[in-house]
Amino acid sequence: MLRFEVKSHADPELATRTVESLAAALARAARRRVEVLSFASAACARAASLGLPARLVIWADYAPHVLARWARRHRVLGVCVEHFVLSGPLVAALRRGGLILTTGTVNDVALLRRVAALGIDAVTTDDPAALRAKLAVAAWGVRVSVAMIRGCPSTTTVASMHASVRPASAAIALRPPAPNPQ
Repeated sequence: MLRFEVKSHADPELATRTVESLAAALARAARRRVEVLSFASAACARAASLGLPARLVIWADYAPHVLARWARRHRVLGVCVEHFVLSGPLVAALRRGGLILTTGTVNDVALLRRVAALGIDAVTTDDPAALRAKLAVAAWGVRVSVAMIRGCPSTTTVASMHASVRPASAAIALRPPAPNPQ
């Protein structure tokens, strides 16, 4: 799975054109193996309308019920909430809205414990092997999986690629996979 992050620095039209170019370049079958991740809601909505899985990155905790309604309307499956914004009430509200929840970038065991306790589906880390090793040393007792998270292929780790390829970051599943709602 390839996660394609669209960053347009306050230019939603550029983000949308980027998504359209990506969709045009991919064969229909390949679209299920690419997910768009963006801070631009227009890019996520356009990606979903073109058949690409999409996840919106959010930095604020206001009106989560409105965000969940927007995501359902545009067929966006989940949100990536920055870890410093995560709270129990925010996670609960987004869950009630049926969204998959991830966070990043988590490179510290104490932070991983905090966000995992909130019930998110996955974290993104700069070094999955090092985080797994820290967990083993800490004897945390939680099985960290790199399997698909809640049926959302974007959260499988890129560390499963050839050993010669070192990913810049990877996602680590914190919850067992569940069937994809689509």
